[in-house]
Amino acid sequence: TNSPTWGMNSTNGGRGPASRAGARRPVLALLTVAAVAALGLLASSAGVARNATDLAAGLGRTVQAALGADAPAPEIWIDMINYQEGISGYSVTLVELLTVVKSRPAVSLVEPCMCDSIVFTCAHDHCMKMGGGIPVSEVFDLSWAMAGTPDRPLPLMHSYGDFRRILVGSEAPILNVTSGIAVTDDPGRVQVIQVPFRCWIKLCAKEVAGKLKVDLQFESGGASWGQERVVSDLAVSRLALHPEHYRTVGGVLAASNVTGPFSLVHWRGERQGINFNSCAEKIVRTKERLTALGDLRDSSADNKFILMSSVMDDKANMWWAAQQWRDKFSSETNNPGTALDIIRSGGFLTFDGLLRDSGIKPRDPGLLAVYDLILVGLADQFTTCARGCAGGQCHACNYMGKFSKMTLEMRPKDKEDSTYDCWPI
Repeated sequence: TNSPTWGMNSTNGGRGPASRAGARRPVLALLTVAAVAALGLLASSAGVARNATDLAAGLGRTVQAALGADAPAPEIWIDMINYQEGISGYSVTLVELLTVVKSRPAVSLVEPCMCDSIVFTCAHDHCMKMGGGIPVSEVFDLSWAMAGTPDRPLPLMHSYGDFRRILVGSEAPILNVTSGIAVTDDPGRVQVIQVPFRCWIKLCAKEVAGKLKVDLQFESGGASWGQERVVSDLAVSRLALHPEHYRTVGGVLAASNVTGPFSLVHWRGERQGINFNSCAEKIVRTKERLTALGDLRDSSADNKFILMSSVMDDKANMWWAAQQWRDKFSSETNNPGTALDIIRSGGFLTFDGLLRDSGIKPRDPGLLAVYDLILVGLADQFTTCARGCAGGQCHACNYMGKFSKMTLEMRPKDKEDSTYDCWPI
């Protein structure tokens, strides 16, 4: 049997900022009844005459063939089409969906992929254009979610490849559960839950929980980053990054002779009317102020300063939104290249430059955000712009979103005294 492409029709054309923006629009559910029937996966009304016991047994044989003799069979799959963009969004959504999955037996989440910094179902045509994307288990350490336990032999999450193999070989009818529909209690069906809109924090988990008839609790006003979230009973409250990325960042620093203390300045240069050159001068003044504060545990003169920024020399490495801001506001007298030259002449290394010098080309621009978060935890001194400052230096130069707040959560407790949520000019 030829394995079909488990994909969707989309109006997204070629690459570039415009097409990436288009890919983020809500799309219709990919597992339509017509599509499944065309693949030969949906039983006809005549073929559904088999009894539910035979159908469940057929699904069980399929799962055993695909995953192993003792593998339990998921009866309900959750395959989200389009996750909230940005690691600060989709990392939370994944925890929330895994929380929902854990609350009901025989349910498994289909592992999505990161494709050009955005997370989609791995069959999304945007991922296909990117060569298949990066499974999120290669972004985060999700080994615990993809393995069964004595209390729950069925893993909370299966790879997309396993999901596709099981469905393609299933003898049971497949029900696509989309908007306005709840799952049935028929054990003879395979049910695939999909939500045809972007999977935002709280809202996506709430929609899926409604389909599964599961009650959820939500955090109130004290929620991190000022956004209400699902209360999770998982062993983790935040997904750990994959160990391989720590080795990559450590190797880059060592190869660049950054072996002692270093200070890190975060600049998210995505702002209406941004003056890149003026912001660069503010960053150089920030370095001078950080040096004067003297809060480093090792005040060695060998302390280095590194810029971590969405503004880079290589435009191709910038995520789509940063590219758009760069193109929109660059001019002969105001351009990112000149701004980066000002910053480097002020004594900074740039992390994207260190990656380039080390010969490392990330498989996806989204991995740069992963490397940044690791760098934040390693830095002896760190400053970002997570709020407006009295002097206005942050507001004029930065988009102050959830990622900036996420960086603060990555700081170890013993480094809180050398962490600043506003550039200390």
